Amino acid sequence: PGVVVLDSDDGRSALIHLADRPRPELGGDIAALQRLGVDVHMLTGDHADPAARIAAAAGIKSVISRADPEAKLAELRRLAASGRKVLFVGDGINDAAALGAAHVGVAMADGSAPTLLAADGVLSGDRLRGLSAALQIARQVKARAAWDLGRSAVYNLAAVVAAVAGLVNPLVAAILMP
Repeated sequence: PGVVVLDSDDGRSALIHLADRPRPELGGDIAALQRLGVDVHMLTGDHADPAARIAAAAGIKSVISRADPEAKLAELRRLAASGRKVLFVGDGINDAAALGAAHVGVAMADGSAPTLLAADGVLSGDRLRGLSAALQIARQVKARAAWDLGRSAVYNLAAVVAAVAGLVNPLVAAILMP
C-alpha cells in the first residue's frame, strides 16, 4: 500500500491511499489448482506486506516478495532440482526469463510482449481458472495416450507371436495394427 498526495495551486490537498486487493475469484482459482495436487507458490516483485496479504486471502502459503527476475529464476531452479515439474505463470516483463526457464511457462493474455513471446502458452482473460481446466485436460490426454500405447504394445506382441507361429500372415498383422 502507498499514499499519493495531490496538491493544487489553490492550497488544497488530497490523499489517495493505494492498496492491492486480490480479485474475488482468486481464492477459488487457487483452491481448484490445489485440489489437483498443485503446490502453489507466489513469486512477486511487490513488497512483503501486500504480497503476504494477497497470498493469505488466496490460500497461498509460500510467498517470496521483492523478487527480481534473478530471484525468480533461482527459485524455479531450486524447485526443479528437488524433482518438481515447474509451471510458471507471469504477466510482466520481469517474468519473461522465468517463463522461458520453467518446464511450462504460461503468460496472461494482457501481459507484456516479451512475456507472451517467452511463454509456452497464454491464458485468455485475467483469471487462473483456465489453468486448472488445462491441467485436467492434459492429465486426461496423458492417461489416454498411456492406455493407447499399452494396448498397441499388447497387440504388437500378440501379432508378432501369431505371425512367427504361422497363425497369421505378417502382412495381415501389420495391416490390422492401425
